[in-house]
Amino acid sequence: MATYIVASKRTKKLMLQVQYATLDLQEVLEIFEEYRKIFEFEFQRELQYLSHVNKPKPLPNIPNIKRVKPTGENKIPDRPDIPKEINKIYRDIAKISHPDICHNEDKISAFKRASNAHIEGDLLELLLICDELNLGMPELSEETQAIILQHINKCNDKIHNVKQRAAWVWGENHQDNYLELRDKMLDALKVDKNKFNEWLNAQHQSG
Repeated sequence: MATYIVASKRTKKLMLQVQYATLDLQEVLEIFEEYRKIFEFEFQRELQYLSHVNKPKPLPNIPNIKRVKPTGENKIPDRPDIPKEINKIYRDIAKISHPDICHNEDKISAFKRASNAHIEGDLLELLLICDELNLGMPELSEETQAIILQHINKCNDKIHNVKQRAAWVWGENHQDNYLELRDKMLDALKVDKNKFNEWLNAQHQSG
């Protein structure tokens, strides 16, 4: 069983940073989901109106992608398009968790997660699985450290983008400036107030 050397302080700091950024993003998304429900309730009629006037276009067909699943420890394909560490970490995880050689349900579950992470090129998930399986943490190349930094930046960008969305702005500020903010939200949603009122009256008459 492969056991990695003790990770450098830089690697440990990177992993702590990425864990913090990931948790921060998860928290923001959870809060946003609550804000979204509040926003959709408050602007229920306006959103129904927009749905009426802006009928969605059909989604394009997405071709099925066949993915090769590993069938044994010695038949695990490498991916040349991702850092070598990902392939190596995945193989080392498979050595102790592949269903062909392991009958522990927790380890088999970890192997399935690792397989998905390998397909997606998700180094961070593989590193977390390594830690869960007590394989330790490998020393990472500069290239891989750069990938981790990119992930941190992406998390921060997603957090920033979520906080710019109407539901977030409404959830954070509507109790202080309700009427003023409501007008701004309608402008942001591009709701034509006259046409909306005409549609609303028509709905009331038909109801």
